[in-house]
Amino acid sequence: MYIVEFIFFGDSRLFREILTSVDEVEQFLRGFDELEQKLIYINIIRKITS
Repeated sequence: MYIVEFIFFGDSRLFREILTSVDEVEQFLRGFDELEQKLIYINIIRKITS
């Protein structure tokens, strides 16, 4: 499981998405480029689950 935290340029809210695989994380991040969204902060956390 991966937690992706991010803030858009011009916004002060912290958004959080929970994704299950590296492929999902890559696809999610590619979506920002397609929409030309500007990120000012991004943090990817890998959560180990048992």
